[in-house]
Amino acid sequence: MLLVDALLQELDLFGVKQLFGIPGDFVLPLFEQLQQRNQLPLYYLSHEPSAVFAADAAARISNNPSVVLLTYGAGALNAVNAVAQAYVEHVPLVVIAGFPSVAEINSGLQIHHQAKHIDSQRDIYREITACQVRLDNPERAGNDIRLAFKTAKEQNLPVLIEIPRDAVLFNTTVAAMYTAPQPDIAALTLAAEHLAEQLNYAQNPVILAGVDVRRFGAVAELEALAATLNIPFVSTLMGRACFNQQQAQYQGVFLDKTDTRPAQLLREADLILQIGVIKTDSNFAANAEFFPAEKLIELGQQQLVIGKENYTDVALKPLLQALLLQPIAPFSALIPKLNQAQPKAQALSATSVVQQLDKQLSKGSLTVPFISDIGDCLFASLHANPSLII
Repeated sequence: MLLVDALLQELDLFGVKQLFGIPGDFVLPLFEQLQQRNQLPLYYLSHEPSAVFAADAAARISNNPSVVLLTYGAGALNAVNAVAQAYVEHVPLVVIAGFPSVAEINSGLQIHHQAKHIDSQRDIYREITACQVRLDNPERAGNDIRLAFKTAKEQNLPVLIEIPRDAVLFNTTVAAMYTAPQPDIAALTLAAEHLAEQLNYAQNPVILAGVDVRRFGAVAELEALAATLNIPFVSTLMGRACFNQQQAQYQGVFLDKTDTRPAQLLREADLILQIGVIKTDSNFAANAEFFPAEKLIELGQQQLVIGKENYTDVALKPLLQALLLQPIAPFSALIPKLNQAQPKAQALSATSVVQQLDKQLSKGSLTVPFISDIGDCLFASLHANPSLII
């Protein structure tokens, strides 16, 4: 099978619905082959960060890998900042970048768009991607493509695929059938039992939920855990639109200590279950003092930390499913209904504009994602009823 067809097969397998990119000389042969096959819509942009941001948004909305096509050097390196953001925020972005052919490399001349050396592009991307593959070996190209997409899907992190200019017409072998990783039942049970033990000791637990709960497909399990055990939960800023805000246990967004109800819950809790949280200063509003180690349990993808105990290879969704099967008595504390009344905004402000947009959009039946700039707009967006986190 031609390499370009093997690539298209992987795109279909991993749920990619469209491509974004900017043509450039090293990646033109790939663009040409994709255009001829016309299997996926290909959206052209004029600025590399914009192309990455578009692919990034598609990945966040679909919760599947999304692809951006860029040329060697000038294209891929101009996208570094946008790819780095996807890395920090756990987005399964696949960057397909052009690369010189063997003949060009062996010419003895420095390649145009080359930085310090021919591998500088890949070396720079090592810092902002979870996997880097170069499709310069026809015998293993199919497996290398699979490795990249598998990594993006399972880790929810960006990856880099470099395609030499002359590689699209390589004949390669397609990778074997993909199967999602299966949990280690023994490790999962041990971790769930330890977690249940901690919950049975607790008197006043609270859940702090982050965007990785959605990234790893565990929203239903988290909401079921909160409802079954009657545990109040609050979300981080990044996670605010992932959860059903009408659920009785939902208690708002924690930004900082001015968020009275979430801050009170976290301050008074004797156990904080931090689930799927990306631990950045903006996500915690630089208020690390709310999360002392002695009352914190961290659940992330492939990791559970309880005090000095560290369980690895325990995926988030199966762990929550296993926890729901443990004998844990529901907590009896009455959780007050969250007052979600919107404050009255000034005549004209960022908040009032967002409130009016939300009011108009809420009249329709379509889900309209909100994309917000940083600063005042970001905080004003908290006054809209979220429907989908992007």
